[in-house]
Amino acid sequence: MSAALGIEIDPAAAACARENVSRNGLDGRVEVLTCSLSDARPNGADLVIANLSLSMLVRHLRRLTAWVVPRGALILSGVLVSEVEELMKSLPSQMEPVRYYTAGEWATLLARSTR
Repeated sequence: MSAALGIEIDPAAAACARENVSRNGLDGRVEVLTCSLSDARPNGADLVIANLSLSMLVRHLRRLTAWVVPRGALILSGVLVSEVEELMKSLPSQMEPVRYYTAGEWATLLARSTR
């Protein structure tokens, strides 16, 4: 089991991610899979990060949340500031919004598992 797992559907982007893992001396600690979120089967993580559109985040939110271990965190990005409220309302009951950050028109939401 690796310390971190990346999931990328685009083979070229996954290859680039693997190069960056090596470049940063993280071989053996970070694994990058080339598959869809639907096909991924991680064991769980203290931190799950997803950079997707609002529609994709909402579509996969239960799956992403299930990968977060108890008291772990979920960082969701790739949404517009105007979409943050909708994203927060979409969080499953076991995820509590902690804070959101903005950079221009973009937002990132930090949530923590309450289980």
